[in-house]
Amino acid sequence: MIAYDEPIYDFSGEKVSTRGYIGLHTAFCDGTQTKTIPIRFLVVHAPTSYNVLPGRPSLNTLGVVVSMPHLAMKFPSPSGDILTNHGDKRLACKCYRASLRAQLPILQTNNIERRPGFDIALSSVDLDPMKSHTNLEK
Repeated sequence: MIAYDEPIYDFSGEKVSTRGYIGLHTAFCDGTQTKTIPIRFLVVHAPTSYNVLPGRPSLNTLGVVVSMPHLAMKFPSPSGDILTNHGDKRLACKCYRASLRAQLPILQTNNIERRPGFDIALSSVDLDPMKSHTNLEK
């Protein structure tokens, strides 16, 4: 691993400390066919449910077309065939739900009064945009 200590920003805009980077030849397979490309992986120290997030340079080198609704990516093989990688919908939903759990500090509240008849409670599940897509959780 090659040292690299410039901080980067994650998707929420928070600074993330970097550990370094490593260049690896990475194989993308579809059955018996494989396409291998060099990818530079940046190693970060961050609480995330994802292991690897490929960037645009890697996807462009691979020649990928991504379909988010299908959790799939297609790319040409060295022989000219079209290879397909499919994601795991159940695992994707699990990662998505884990990413929604806020890592917020617990705030102490004192002397909070609630108006009579005001019993509405809102939870993070109510704010989940994927809630209407329950078919993905099956």
